[in-house]
Amino acid sequence: MAEVVPGVHRVDGLAGGPRAANVYLLVDDVLALVDAGLPGNLNGIARYVASLGRGLEDLRFILLTHAHPDHTGGAPALREKTGARVLAHRGDVQAGKNGPSVAYLRVFGSSPLPLPFLRRVPADGLLEDGDELPILGGLRVHATPGHTPGSVCFELKERGALFCDDLIVEGRGRLGKNQAYPGSDLAAYRASLERIASLDYEVLCPGHGAAVTQQAAQRVRGLVRQAGPYGLTWRLLG
Repeated sequence: MAEVVPGVHRVDGLAGGPRAANVYLLVDDVLALVDAGLPGNLNGIARYVASLGRGLEDLRFILLTHAHPDHTGGAPALREKTGARVLAHRGDVQAGKNGPSVAYLRVFGSSPLPLPFLRRVPADGLLEDGDELPILGGLRVHATPGHTPGSVCFELKERGALFCDDLIVEGRGRLGKNQAYPGSDLAAYRASLERIASLDYEVLCPGHGAAVTQQAAQRVRGLVRQAGPYGLTWRLLG
């Protein structure tokens, strides 16, 4: 089991190993996922849900932090299996003749081809800054563009936890900035990082790496003050 705070689980044993995108399971009257990880995660998520005495039929929401395919690739199969609604910010959603889809660079997630990373990821609803979803006492949406135009973070105020998508990554006990990707915006990223640093939370659930379970907000504020790079170097070598 990998419960981070009561009702929040980091799903372990999924495709890609420990460096892959994290998938978090929110356990309430209904179930919700924060991100879906890589294609091929359906069975692993089903096993984890079953280990908690629940079934995939309880899954109602797949909440996407952003459109990068390592976070969205598992969503189509889960949606088809369960009927769960895929929700994402409009900044990462594009219209198409088959309806809106979660798209990165107008290619990944929007293609009709049944291929990993290209397969279409339908968007069943849009997340807006300030939305609060009725999960675990209230899951608040914070729009944090920069990594992608539609990146969002989710805050569980009652549990003192923040899901920070790929705004911040963790590795070897350290936090790092994570901005330099095609389609990213450095000025927007910096503003989003500062916004998240202004919030109060004890636990940080990053898109990659281990959760920070103590004094997370203070550590994020320290990261903002650092003059280190905004880019890939830390992620690849850290």
